[in-house]
Amino acid sequence: MAIVSLAATTTLGASNILLAEERNYGSFVLNTEIPHTLFFIDEIKSNDSFELRKALRNHDIENIVLASPGGSVWEALNMAGIIFDKKLRTFVPEQGNCASACAFLFLAGHERLVDGKLGVHQTYSQNYKDKKTVGQTQYVTQFTVSEIIGFLNEFGTPAFVYERMFQDIEMYYFNDQEVTQLNTNSFELSDEDQTLMDEYAAAKLKANKPLLSPNKKYTKRELIALIQKRLNELGCAVGDVDGYWGNKTNAAAIQFAKKAGLPTSADNLISEEFVEALAEAEEGFCEKTHSSGQLAFADTYEYSCNNGPKFKDTWSILHHDTGSGVVHIMNTKGETIRLKYDGKSFATNESNTGIFNINDAGIVASFSYSSKLCSKITFEAKN
Repeated sequence: MAIVSLAATTTLGASNILLAEERNYGSFVLNTEIPHTLFFIDEIKSNDSFELRKALRNHDIENIVLASPGGSVWEALNMAGIIFDKKLRTFVPEQGNCASACAFLFLAGHERLVDGKLGVHQTYSQNYKDKKTVGQTQYVTQFTVSEIIGFLNEFGTPAFVYERMFQDIEMYYFNDQEVTQLNTNSFELSDEDQTLMDEYAAAKLKANKPLLSPNKKYTKRELIALIQKRLNELGCAVGDVDGYWGNKTNAAAIQFAKKAGLPTSADNLISEEFVEALAEAEEGFCEKTHSSGQLAFADTYEYSCNNGPKFKDTWSILHHDTGSGVVHIMNTKGETIRLKYDGKSFATNESNTGIFNINDAGIVASFSYSSKLCSKITFEAKN
């Protein structure tokens, strides 16, 4: 499979922070143009706590900017303890997603502010679906939970966090009211510095980063886990990233494929084309498409006249311009119809009007309009 990139590298206008010298301490990044600050936007890996200590020995660090998807729980707790002891400031930037074990680092901050998203979920074994391992992993999981509670108690974490953290394996993102309670009353970082950190973190998140390592052969489970993680980042909710292709993963993959104009058959959902599209899509792709008034269509539609029997030929999407809200459909005979839409309302190229019926997944399930030959022609999604 070809190596693909998550997004193209961006620049920050006249700012020169991307041209500044960078130093890496494990998963931490130090930019010389942003003083007293470490950025953490990678997965939490083994030995990151040692690298954090090294960075603190060599630099006067006051701020930890967090946009990590999580990773090693024990490494995160070690780093959280360091952040708490050093009384460092923790900040989740505007486009940052601090999830899973990353939340421990945030909650350890002496001063805290979330501008992006903060998420938590249950601690579990990677083999939690294997009944043979239940007895082996139960003790480890319980011990880990007791340590998490001990650390969070030391940080003075509000009680509602425990309920959210242990209620489900799937990620829970704190709402605005809860975030307000987690932010400290005092956050002594200027708006100018916050903006600079927001911009740099956004640029790093969008920087050219391989979705797949060029020197690694992936098992099917590892590849599925990467797809799940990316789907979650794009807003196509998978939930738990476990490497198993279940119903939720399949539904999320189909949701993305439809909105990206890709085939939705089983073979196409784990393909080079699908992974490339995942890599190139912007974060929040699934949510933005639905919320911005753009529409997603099914692969094919059957049609009937005045609620009569369905005709044998079907219609499919020939071209969809989401920017201008124009979709062209074509039947198996090669005939085409142009639909211009605004929200759920549309008009055909013959000035006939109708309404789209959109299902819970954000897909146009059916639509109808009147024509010269039929007072009500109805199109219904075939699949």
